[in-house]
Amino acid sequence: MSNIVPIREPKRLPGVRVPLFERLADEAPEREAEHPIFKFYDFSELLASIERELYHVLGTQSKAKKEDYLELAKNPLNYALPEMYGVPEFTYFEASNKENWKPLAKHMGKIVEAYEPRLKNVKITIEEFEKQHQTLHFHVTADLNVPEFQEEATFSLTLKGG
Repeated sequence: MSNIVPIREPKRLPGVRVPLFERLADEAPEREAEHPIFKFYDFSELLASIERELYHVLGTQSKAKKEDYLELAKNPLNYALPEMYGVPEFTYFEASNKENWKPLAKHMGKIVEAYEPRLKNVKITIEEFEKQHQTLHFHVTADLNVPEFQEEATFSLTLKGG
């Protein structure tokens, strides 16, 4: 008789791993006791996390000047440059003119693909631009790029320009 004990495989937890910076963020700095660390997101938590990141990247105004931005945008590799993080001012694309929505949406899609690796095949659809309030209403539709959840997701977002 053998004393060999079979090794048990680790239990697979459902969900997708929480991104590093979300694990490091202190959501309640006023609290002394730390909340337990969440290591996995379920589907709805994943979508909420992606939506927060979309607001971060698309809600940040690019620091590049108009001429520089448009020149840098010609090469997709340039979206990794710090001055390309975020969306250019809506006035760069004259967002009040519906004919300019397609190029603006295309640029926003490139930004999302460059900075949100959990999404692929990104499509941005601009629904409305409120000129008086400099507010853009749009949808982001994309395939989830995480092995645990292979499906399409749509996010309805509103951004206020500066």
